[in-house]
Amino acid sequence: GIPPSSSVTTSVASTGIAAATSSSSVPPIQIKEEPPDDLEEPESPPPPPRSPSPEPTVVDTPSHASQSARFCKHLDRGYNSCSRTDLYFLPLSGSKLAKKREEALEKAKREAEQKAREEREREKEKEKERERE
Repeated sequence: GIPPSSSVTTSVASTGIAAATSSSSVPPIQIKEEPPDDLEEPESPPPPPRSPSPEPTVVDTPSHASQSARFCKHLDRGYNSCSRTDLYFLPLSGSKLAKKREEALEKAKREAEQKAREEREREKEKEKERERE
C-alpha cells in the first residue's frame, strides 16, 4: 500500500513548481494579528516600615585580601551595607589585572595625545587655507 519514496518526492516537487508558477490559484496569505494584551501590572504592596539606616562613616580599611587583589571598605554603615558603594577593589601591583589596567591607561593616554596632535595639525591646515584666500 505505500508507494516508493521516489514517486512521493517527485509529486511533492511537481506540486511545488505548479504552485510557484500559477499564483492565481494560491490565495493571498493572511496574517492574523491579535491586539496586544494590556497586561495590568499587579500593584506591589507597600514596603514594610523600616528604621532608617545609620549614617555611613568613612573608614577606608582593608577588608579582604587575596594573592592578586585587595578589597577595601570605604564606608561603614553598621549592620547595613551595600557592596557596590561601600567597598572598592584594588589589584595588587604585579598582578595580571594591575598590568592590564596600566596598559589600558597608557593606551588611552597615547590615543588622547594622538588625537590632540591630529587636531592641532587640522587647525594649522585651516589657518594656511585662510591665509591663501
